[in-house]
Amino acid sequence: MGKEIAIIGAGPSGLTAIKAALAEGLIPTAFELSRGIGGVWGEAQRSTHQQGTAWPGMKVNISRHTGSFSDFPWPSGTPDFPTTEEQYAYLLAYAKQFKLLPCIQFESKVVEVKREENQWLIRWQEKGTSVCKEKLFDAVIVASSKFTHPYIPEFKGLDSIRDKMSHSAHYQGPKPFAGKKVLVVGNSFSGTAIVEELAPVASLTTHHFRKEHWCVQRYRSAEPNHQGPWLPRDLLKTYNNSRLPKSPEEEVKFLQKHCQEQQDFPEWQMTDSSPMKFTIVEDYFKLCRQEKIIFAKGEIDYFTEKGVQLCNDQFHAFDHVIFCTGYQRQLFFLPEHLRTLPNLYEDTLLSDSLAVIAMYEGARGAVFPIAELQARLACRVFSGNYSLPDAETLLKEIEKTPAKRDEIEFLTSLANKLGILPDIKSYDPGFQHVLLDGAHTPQRFNLTGPGSHPLEARQAVETTEMHRRALLHAKDTIPTLAKLCLFKINSSSIKTADKNKTEIHMTC
Repeated sequence: MGKEIAIIGAGPSGLTAIKAALAEGLIPTAFELSRGIGGVWGEAQRSTHQQGTAWPGMKVNISRHTGSFSDFPWPSGTPDFPTTEEQYAYLLAYAKQFKLLPCIQFESKVVEVKREENQWLIRWQEKGTSVCKEKLFDAVIVASSKFTHPYIPEFKGLDSIRDKMSHSAHYQGPKPFAGKKVLVVGNSFSGTAIVEELAPVASLTTHHFRKEHWCVQRYRSAEPNHQGPWLPRDLLKTYNNSRLPKSPEEEVKFLQKHCQEQQDFPEWQMTDSSPMKFTIVEDYFKLCRQEKIIFAKGEIDYFTEKGVQLCNDQFHAFDHVIFCTGYQRQLFFLPEHLRTLPNLYEDTLLSDSLAVIAMYEGARGAVFPIAELQARLACRVFSGNYSLPDAETLLKEIEKTPAKRDEIEFLTSLANKLGILPDIKSYDPGFQHVLLDGAHTPQRFNLTGPGSHPLEARQAVETTEMHRRALLHAKDTIPTLAKLCLFKINSSSIKTADKNKTEIHMTC
């Protein structure tokens, strides 16, 4: 009989952990606080405000081309940047396709994870009861969301505005704020997105932030002259160009070329002392030019019933304030000495029976493929199909792991350990080019190794690359020979693998 595994959470990370456990012959039980799957994308969470959620109609920041699981591409015709509802539908389809739902225990709050000899004791409460249940498991995966505990700094005067303040975790759209003066505090992803939604309907939208961030768009010009063609920015990142080292100065120059619009506004102008932080904008600066957004830049001194006083003598009145000030990671159920997640092997494993996935702070990019490979590594360790190094080697590997890795570097490291990193030289020249200089999509990690589906994976990789090349050539009137050679499909090289599968060969 297989080992029993407890998985905390049934959002995207929890779902892919269930699937990985089943693939390794383990017996998973997932404990989900809400009455539905999906985490921040879940319908149940939005209806009950149990935790931070994506609001209806919100578009994701990472395109569907990289924001997917390796063996479950998005349906054709899905927009490049799906909405909250489309994200939930994708996750529900994934859960149904791989029969994950029977493994989930809904409305169950884990209150303690405790080591007992060679197992882990899980204690949980079910909705409507104060009595705790408990059970021993052989291993545990913590896949709870980072968005469960909204954070609001302890500003002076908050008690005077309790009835007209909220957190972005509970924002459900602009309608309740029509005709009102709204202050939005914070300029990370939710902050700028909410400001963009409020500005057309509120009587006044004031955006408070302390420091300017780089304002990037979902679509980015493929050329430095900012004249197009325009692609989802993650489709411009390839295996080869991710390996080219960039000095801080080079990175700043690159960003300056692609974030020119913000330089028209003194409050958003980037300097040498500006933090290397990012936010996503779409119509933000257009709305600023229309004077539908005003800036309140600086440190907050205190709040009053009438508004907010900044330390630079600015005062801004509001009817309601929305704090977009992030979340606190609270792993209260873990033993105290583990709550800071010390010494994680591959930023995943605390031991050979305890893993934490999708909580890596250093990676930029899509969460789904990272969580998937983290879950696969954890479950291979739990099943005994992957052995961790000895204690001394393990610590050395942890010490030499960079504090920050981009998603391609992180995924490559995980895939290498899992034996699913494709041997690029083993493919024909056309597909080698796609893997090296084409879009870096998760389906490449389904090409080879345990549980892989080579034909379907190759077709998915090539389909995305066709889409990418179509966008790159969209503005071409006389395509250059170089561009024509980058990517083409030779109809004579398309062969039928069987009655239901077609393998497409790229040639160059």
